[in-house]
Amino acid sequence: MIRLKESLAILISIIMTNVIMTLVLENNLSKGVYLPDADSLGIPIFSGLISSGFLLILMLPTVIVPQTRKLLIWIQIVLLFIGGAFAGLNGLGWALPNHYIIVVPYLIVVMVCIWLIVSRKRKLSSIK
Repeated sequence: MIRLKESLAILISIIMTNVIMTLVLENNLSKGVYLPDADSLGIPIFSGLISSGFLLILMLPTVIVPQTRKLLIWIQIVLLFIGGAFAGLNGLGWALPNHYIIVVPYLIVVMVCIWLIVSRKRKLSSIK
């Protein structure tokens, strides 16, 4: 049951990030924030999808791989740390006027990573 909760937390936070980013970009376009001859919005949206795929590749194996050995748990912690750092840096990239709201879902992904790291550390301390 805990694996299901962890998987859902990962998936929902990453999907929410893409949805909010798309909505903010489309809203900014309709308000005239971007110049009419500016590049396509498809570029940042596609970039967000690629980043989400990378985060899924980093984070989902930490839920799938069993937590039976210390080495496996340490590998999960490292993957989650890399995923959290990647999400945090992506969020900082959106810390621009008219885009601040995009930072929030990236911070939620970082919080999910921290939650999973803490749960792995607890499991690590219980294994002898």
